[in-house]
Amino acid sequence: MSPSLEMKMILIVDDMPERLDFFRRFGEKILEKDPKEILTASRYWEAVGILEKWHGEIEALFLDHDLNDFEEGGDEWTGYDLARTMVDRGWKIPKVIVHSINPVGAMNIEFFLAENGWEVEKIPYFKFLERWGEVCYDD
Repeated sequence: MSPSLEMKMILIVDDMPERLDFFRRFGEKILEKDPKEILTASRYWEAVGILEKWHGEIEALFLDHDLNDFEEGGDEWTGYDLARTMVDRGWKIPKVIVHSINPVGAMNIEFFLAENGWEVEKIPYFKFLERWGEVCYDD
């Protein structure tokens, strides 16, 4: 089922299934989102496809830096590349949370988006897990 246009959604971009699962649970239990309002992508181009369709309906983005998404030539598509694409295409998301545990990659995304006037916050994944892990996995 596709999300309706009335919904405000969140998008989670991470290459690790256990993190996608955690943030889905976080969205449902902490942010009180319906599962249909939570979109996920594990690769750069998958995220681009979602943003092309839904960018105006996404209220928050949880973004990892290292997406383990490589081109044939060996170059990696990263969360930073996604941030650049969003800025270049004018796909402004009201709130971006960079949850990468790569400190340099997270800082680069945070500074780039902030320089372009975006609301961005850097909270490493393990901080989410420490704070909300018990609540998200209470079932």
